[in-house]
Parts: sequence; structure tokens; C-alpha cells
Amino acid sequence: MPPQFVLPTRVNAILVDNKWMGTGFNIAPGVVLTADHVVRGAAPENVAVVSLLQPAVVGIAREVLAHPSADVAAIAVDYPAGTGQLEHFVVPRDHPVLGVDVMAYGYPTDPYGRPGPQARLMKGHVQHHYFEGNDGYEYHAYELGMLSLPGLSGAPVLLQDDPTQVVGVVTLARYVSHTPVWAMAASVVALRDWLADFVHMDSLDDE
Repeated sequence: MPPQFVLPTRVNAILVDNKWMGTGFNIAPGVVLTADHVVRGAAPENVAVVSLLQPAVVGIAREVLAHPSADVAAIAVDYPAGTGQLEHFVVPRDHPVLGVDVMAYGYPTDPYGRPGPQARLMKGHVQHHYFEGNDGYEYHAYELGMLSLPGLSGAPVLLQDDPTQVVGVVTLARYVSHTPVWAMAASVVALRDWLADFVHMDSLDDE
């Protein structure tokens, strides 16, 4: 399925206290995944998930569950009455191999200074697997040959040849001489067991 039909219906902007903080994506019916640092410390009722469709669909968090070590959080979302079931991504069982083409879709800071969430599709490849430790987090990570900008945190990392398959969550950018050079992502594949405790496992495998 082409990305233009998959991504806008499954990827959301995350607001905390009415302030745009990052990106999230549908991982199961009524469940959104994001980077934990996007929502860390926020009361659930102050976290909004905005699907930027026409018209936009706004859901309010009922529960926010942080992973015990990874920079990842799952959000149980209540949507307005009458909202249809939103599509979600599928989690594969195998890690992506080095060199596989991936992409991240989210709402980073606009380089031209336009206000509010501005959708961006970033493309690259998996260039390294390793164990990430930063800011108190530890997790299986992928180093990606693509840029990451503020606001892209929490975006899904998808297989280019099948954009319904999510393999990671963008967590941070690596910098060289104060310039972002590539993105880092937490492996969603490595978190399947944890996700299964929060959602029905069947939801991870089927759209």
C-alpha cells in the first residue's frame, strides 16, 4: 500500500498541556506509541493525541504506560463518540537487517519557521544495531541513515517496501559539531512482549 494512503491515518501529533511535543502512531485499536520523553511526567488527562485528518480527530489519554527501561511509552486513548476505528501498524517478529531501507513519518519542527505540526517523510536505512543508553534509558536501538529534527521523536520507523510494518520508534538525534547527522530509534520488535501485556497480541500482527 503506498505511503500516502497509510501514513496520515496512522500517525498523530502529541500535545501535552495544549503544547505540541512530538509524534505518536497507532499500534493497536485505541493505543498509540510514542517516545517516553515526549510525555514524561504529564498527567494522562493533559495528553492529547491528534490525528491530523480532515477534519482532525482529537483523543484524550486515559492511561500512559512508560516502558521500564526504553524511551518508549504506550498511550491508551479515548476518542469522541462516533469516531470510527483508526488504522494501525503491524509489528514484525524479526529485526530489520543492516542496510534495509526504512522511513520515518512525523511532525518535526518546520525548517521554514511555519507554526504547528508540519508533516515530514524522512528516508534512509538501518546502519547499525546496538544497545543505547541515554538520559536514564536503556534499550535495543537502531542507528538510521536519516536526519532527525525536534518533534520527530515518537515517529514510527517503517519498512520502505511495506509501510504497514513498524520496526522502531524515533527517540533522538546524534550530533557532530552541533549538527544532527542521523536518527536513533528504539526497536519495537524487541518490545513485543511488553506491548503484548498492554494490548491484545493479535493486534500487533493484524491490521
